Amino acid sequence: STALLPALLKELGSADPREFIPAVYRGKWDKAAIAALAPVVLAAAATGDAVAAGIVEGEARELARTAAGAVRAGGLPLEGVPVALTGGLVVESAAYRERFLSELRACGVTPGPVGVVDDPVLGAVVLARKRLG
Repeated sequence: STALLPALLKELGSADPREFIPAVYRGKWDKAAIAALAPVVLAAAATGDAVAAGIVEGEARELARTAAGAVRAGGLPLEGVPVALTGGLVVESAAYRERFLSELRACGVTPGPVGVVDDPVLGAVVLARKRLG
């Protein structure tokens, strides 16, 4: 049982969960439309829905693993590395942002200054300026 089912059915405009499959595989919901459902999942997680919370935790963990891998591959310091966060979910949701940073720490990377930027290019410039001193 999850609060996600009625919330997602509402977004789909249907009362039948079997319509999810054709909506995803036949194009009504493309990647952008599916990504736009993230606030629905976050809202359900915030109300204590265990299924939604599990999705949020798992996705934050995977994003943190990817970021930690990039830190290691780039030869960046594991302690105090500056982090510029961008993207709709991390910009709009403080709860998701904090979950991601917690998971990043669990991956062995301790962020230094953390900035939230609306434009990814600006985030790259901020990181470059900090690296150059």
